[in-house]
Amino acid sequence: MIHKDPESRIWLVDSDSRNEDGMPAPDEVGKSILINLKDMADLNLFLASGETYTSLATQYRVGVTTFSRIVTEVCEAIWVTLQEHFMSFPKSAVEWEEKAVSYQQRWDYPHCVGAIDGKHVVIEAPANSGSLYYNYKHSFSMVLLAMVDVDYNYKFVYIDIDAYGKQPDDGIFAASSLGRALTPPNSLKFPQDALVPNAEELGSLPYVVDADEAFFYSDIPRKIFKL
Repeated sequence: MIHKDPESRIWLVDSDSRNEDGMPAPDEVGKSILINLKDMADLNLFLASGETYTSLATQYRVGVTTFSRIVTEVCEAIWVTLQEHFMSFPKSAVEWEEKAVSYQQRWDYPHCVGAIDGKHVVIEAPANSGSLYYNYKHSFSMVLLAMVDVDYNYKFVYIDIDAYGKQPDDGIFAASSLGRALTPPNSLKFPQDALVPNAEELGSLPYVVDADEAFFYSDIPRKIFKL
């Protein structure tokens, strides 16, 4: 069944409208495409072209405010609908431990639940932003902080995309929701220290996140491994 999100103009396909293959029923797909195809086309053009709202709104002959609202609403609908399926985050110590098992099976690295790093995404400096976005590579950027596991060829499990280019990776991590949640009282249910199979003589060892030296001075170094 298709229903309209009461907070927006986005129409969604419920899971009970799917056939035995897990795909939306054909008749419901047709309705969904008729409703969303135009908005999706607007979004794809904006993301792929790098053009401004003003330029694209003129091309589509709609107001700038209308076009920006379309982009915002479609992005939000995509995130709300698909994030849990394609970028699910561990919700218990058992799920973290399962990721550590996968990491060890692939890389022979025990007690590692994933890898984290930052990526500078080059942008045009916003007006009146000063040096906020100016980075050590002598360009303007925002920083994408991402954590991946080893399942499905390094699937994203966490992203943070609102950091200024001038910020160092360890500072971005410490200020991120992931960094804050890993500090006591450990709201992410990160696993407690435990023995490593075939290395019991080392005693209980912590679970860690694999990272480079840029994260070495984090406030929680015991959760970060310096390469």
